[in-house]
Amino acid sequence: VNGSHCDYMDVASSHSFYVDTCSRLCGKAFSEERMRLVERYTAAWFNYYLKADTEGYDHIFGSGLDDDVQAERIVADIATAPGGLKVEVNRSQVQLTWSV
Repeated sequence: VNGSHCDYMDVASSHSFYVDTCSRLCGKAFSEERMRLVERYTAAWFNYYLKADTEGYDHIFGSGLDDDVQAERIVADIATAPGGLKVEVNRSQVQLTWSV
């Protein structure tokens, strides 16, 4: 909610040059809370889909997501929750398949 591309910067708010510059360019003040949300959801998504780590499911589709929506920290519009993720490695290629 009220996020910006600055929320994807991996810098502490103590690095005022980067934080101030990005905030001025995008028109939104930097928020460490939003940055932590971005990190949590991005890590959960990649771990779930690329590592087949089902612990991330709660954060991206379950009660973790519901809690953040109810607290108005984020908004969510989920059209699908893919399942049956299968990862096959063949030499230097990785193939992902899933069902909707």
